[in-house]
Amino acid sequence: NTFLDEVERLKTAGEFGECHVLKLDTCHGYGLALGRALDAVATEFVLVVQHDWLFVQDVDLSAAIAAMDTDPEVKYIGMQSLTTLDYAKRMRVRYGLELPPSREVNGGLTLTPQLFWYDKPHVS
Repeated sequence: NTFLDEVERLKTAGEFGECHVLKLDTCHGYGLALGRALDAVATEFVLVVQHDWLFVQDVDLSAAIAAMDTDPEVKYIGMQSLTTLDYAKRMRVRYGLELPPSREVNGGLTLTPQLFWYDKPHVS
């Protein structure tokens, strides 16, 4: 079984819900492939998850969307990973930087500003 065969099997079995799987004819690399996918959707928000990431805990996506829908400053919500646990402390210890404080937003989420864009699952 190839990766694409397994994706097709999971799609046919309904494991992806009502999502559409976009298969490109050639290798585009992550950025260009994501651009093609974004061209194919008309929704206000998207959840971006690469094939090699998985969620190990439940995520309240409705809270993330509510936060982005009601707070114009929130344009991107990255999912937490080992890299972002204690992020503010890590930036302080490693780089001597003090981040703006985390804040709670509509939907009950606590968001921590980040200095770097991490290549991981996110809502935008």
